[in-house]
Amino acid sequence: MARVYFNQAIECLPMAGIIELQKQNLLKSDLIHRALASALYADAWRRQGVSDAPIEDRAQLTTLPYLEGEHIRQAFARHTPAELVNFEKTRIWSCTSGSTGKSKWIPYSDADLELFSQAIMRALCQQAGQPRAHRVLSLTSPAPFISDLLSNLAMMTHTGLGLEREVISVGLSDVEPAVELARRRGVDVLIAFPSVAMKMAEEIELHIKDVIERRWHETRNPKWLAARLYFKINKPRAQNVLALRYGLFSGESIQPYREFLKRSFGLEPYETYTLTEFPCLNVDCERHDGIHIWSDLCVPELIPDSELEKEADIPGYIPKAAFLDQAHAGTRGEYVVTTFSQALPLVRYRTADMVQVVSNGICGCGRTHPRIRVLYRLDDIVNMGLIRFSTQEVENAMAGITRHAKVRGWQIELKREGYKPSPRLIVECSGVTDPDGLITEIRDGLYRIDILKLGIDAGLILPPDIVINAGRKPGMTASGKTKRIVYDASW
Repeated sequence: MARVYFNQAIECLPMAGIIELQKQNLLKSDLIHRALASALYADAWRRQGVSDAPIEDRAQLTTLPYLEGEHIRQAFARHTPAELVNFEKTRIWSCTSGSTGKSKWIPYSDADLELFSQAIMRALCQQAGQPRAHRVLSLTSPAPFISDLLSNLAMMTHTGLGLEREVISVGLSDVEPAVELARRRGVDVLIAFPSVAMKMAEEIELHIKDVIERRWHETRNPKWLAARLYFKINKPRAQNVLALRYGLFSGESIQPYREFLKRSFGLEPYETYTLTEFPCLNVDCERHDGIHIWSDLCVPELIPDSELEKEADIPGYIPKAAFLDQAHAGTRGEYVVTTFSQALPLVRYRTADMVQVVSNGICGCGRTHPRIRVLYRLDDIVNMGLIRFSTQEVENAMAGITRHAKVRGWQIELKREGYKPSPRLIVECSGVTDPDGLITEIRDGLYRIDILKLGIDAGLILPPDIVINAGRKPGMTASGKTKRIVYDASW
């Protein structure tokens, strides 16, 4: 099949040309002037002497302060929307899920949604070879898990672009009836979190034999007899029910799930990356060698992990960032992005996403934009993909342990068994009177974290392993601070 691009001239543009586009967009978007007109930036920037002179070279961006999610939350708490958004024709307000703290409200204009449409069209060409009619099963993940507005916006965009799409949208609690409808309608595309998709696969595979047995007894049709005999020898797979061509997966790293998704569904899995704060769909191509970051639509940077360590250990240290296209392959760090958004531009926004540079060279698909892998969160969030909660909730649970011991310190190690997250809580205690009772007390405290209990009950993550006085202190940073969350190599 011939390779298809939505905009080959830009998707395959040499990096020097992409950098020139960044420069043009920085000027065209009037970024600095519009940012200074917003209360999100005005006070802090003026205190630091930021002038309203236009940026003529992206290197000038590095003189500007970083923006963080908490800055957006605080700005909306202190100011009116009119003081923050200096563009009157806002089309949609999007709210983040709040799974990484208090929710953030982000406005989109028509121009911002048009940018999203362009990114979607590029993604369709990356995956399907060319835009075509599809029937889609979309497994939504509503609160308290995560916001699904971007998924819904994508469906709206398909309609606006005149693309033929039939969508079955279903929540976690209604998967079983939706699978039957999806089978009858010939669904060929799946959109989901990897963990939710695998949970659906587990449910399908668990019930295939029961369904076949019931149909055989109801109809005595020879085809059900043949199916009974087939599955006495072969393991049931979700692909025996759904004939899916490909899947779009987001919200958590696809890496531990990829082979399981292919084996269960018989589909080609593609990983996507986007932010509510910046609705630009970035996707891996058919080579599956990293997610392409559309660097003509933003200016991406990376704070290397060596700089992040200095920030953690040296009070007041401001870490230095490199432009993503200048970072060496294998470099790990925090993803930082400057957008040209019309409603609310983000300038040097720290996403708190830890990523790894795959390559800045030309991909086998011919595209030239940098490629990354998204690893995990860097903030105080215990991030197990769909299941996310603050370390403060764990701290509160540990502070409530009083009957059988006193908790002196704790740390969560995150690993995987197969593709499922498997947390281990290491607890250092004093005055232990009843070890078994203590473990029960700790587990009860953890299960009062609603999202954690929901994830365990839904089979999306494994129950936490609790280890008391493991014979070692929790891991520390160079300055002696406890590392609350440690991701092992399986992550």
